[in-house]
Amino acid sequence: MVKITKKFQAQNSSIPCPEVDVNNIEIKKDELMVHTAEEETYKVNLGSRNSIKKQEFLNEIKAKNPGMTETYVTESNELFSSFLLLYQALYLIIPLLILVHIILLWIALRRIIRSQIESTEKLVYTIIALFFTFFGPIIYLTTGKR
Repeated sequence: MVKITKKFQAQNSSIPCPEVDVNNIEIKKDELMVHTAEEETYKVNLGSRNSIKKQEFLNEIKAKNPGMTETYVTESNELFSSFLLLYQALYLIIPLLILVHIILLWIALRRIIRSQIESTEKLVYTIIALFFTFFGPIIYLTTGKR
């Protein structure tokens, strides 16, 4: 539940200040989210140019609630976050792809060695399987002579 409170005016400021015990304050760029001991949340919108008012408000709340904590919340770029998620997913996908490649390469080389084709064709298929990573074994297994 988010409320904008007007219960109490800070003495030297025009920003509304909650009269209750404050557990935590989340500090964003132009707003404060004040979390109280009664599980209520107060939203204080400061605008973009009110850093002096924000500091006055924080100082007054700190004076009344010495045990409260401050949390600074920064908004990340959404595009950067998606690239970061993709980068982290690659750490899970790459070992799986390496394992699949090794298995396919092993199967392809085994079939090439056991096949009844000429040695020059075996050499060509072996080069394709070895040097075209991941796709070489697939190419041989789908087009090679049986």
